Amino acid sequence: MTREFWILAGATPAQVRRSDEPEATFVQDAGYASHRVHSMTAEFHDVIPVLPYRDIRAGHDYLIRVLGFASGGVVEDGAGKVVHAEVRAGDRRFWLHEATDSLAPPSVSGARSSGVVVHVADVDAHYERADRAGAQILRPPTDEDYGQREYGLRDCEGHDWYIATPLQEPTAR
Repeated sequence: MTREFWILAGATPAQVRRSDEPEATFVQDAGYASHRVHSMTAEFHDVIPVLPYRDIRAGHDYLIRVLGFASGGVVEDGAGKVVHAEVRAGDRRFWLHEATDSLAPPSVSGARSSGVVVHVADVDAHYERADRAGAQILRPPTDEDYGQREYGLRDCEGHDWYIATPLQEPTAR
């Protein structure tokens, strides 16, 4: 099975090529200040998180206004009710789904079992933008031991987002 490796800024195919996968494809990505190598089997080509919202349009508009995402569209049923929306962070998509009894946002369920990490070029500038837009900030930008500077915010329906800029390889403990 062929793997595609994303080589982040500062690394070359020769530095990361593994002897057990001499035919791997390498794609240079200068968007991050990291040397980590990610792989995904050829069987998979995308992952799309699905986030439930009671008010899909409000969630969609919040993510665009506060996080700076782009709209991937809003789908309405015949009566004009929003039943699906998509936002994009670069080439990554997030689907906003109607909240149900079995798929509820944290604001309804009262539970926070996950969060979403989004890498940006300048976490401090992004923090300032989100703060000015009225985001509920969980914590300001902080340099973390695991190699990124990040801040946290909670969106209009209780989903936790962590906005980060990779700094270096994680520090081993």
